[in-house]
Amino acid sequence: VVHNNKPSDAFAGIDRNICVDNVRLAASTPIHGTGRWERVIGAGEIANINDPASQVTGLARGANHFRWTVTRGECSSVDEVVINYNLIDANAGENEIICSNSTQLMASNPLPGEGTWGVLGGSGSANFADITDPYTSVSNLDQGDNILTWTVNHKGCVSVSQVVITNNSPTLAHAGPDQALCEPTVILAANVPVVGQGQWTIRNGGGDFALN
Repeated sequence: VVHNNKPSDAFAGIDRNICVDNVRLAASTPIHGTGRWERVIGAGEIANINDPASQVTGLARGANHFRWTVTRGECSSVDEVVINYNLIDANAGENEIICSNSTQLMASNPLPGEGTWGVLGGSGSANFADITDPYTSVSNLDQGDNILTWTVNHKGCVSVSQVVITNNSPTLAHAGPDQALCEPTVILAANVPVVGQGQWTIRNGGGDFALN
């Protein structure tokens, strides 16, 4: 009597690229023998190790290898599947308050993906020295809030982060033309600030301001 205990050929499913940290596996259901999952490389909690379509959660970034083994008696067939979790979290850096129309940005390094700067609101004239550099300088920022975006793309997985650069630079001060007088009073002629508030002070000499 010869017993052929050859199990069904194991098939763990096709390799996949995903953008979330969970996946449903797709191994073949064995006709002869019993299947069992195990994690080989990476991370991931297998909900049911004997279910060919088990859910896996908590995948690590990058490649995660899972092995599907079909066993019948002392005979076994093995196959592996690679689940690539490709999402890279974008981080545009900390919000910033500045007193000029330019600054240096401090986003996260997108490698091995690619990052791109953009403008979401407030500064249609923003000029990036290099839109792919996470540490690029940006100029021509509008006064007030400028909302900039840092978008990271890695193998089709996209992550977007925002940073708010607040330009608090006031209207340029202009105290008016110099005057030569023969009277002890004068009406000053400074510009009216559009952004900010103006205030007079005495640098030399004396005088009282009706309103300072």
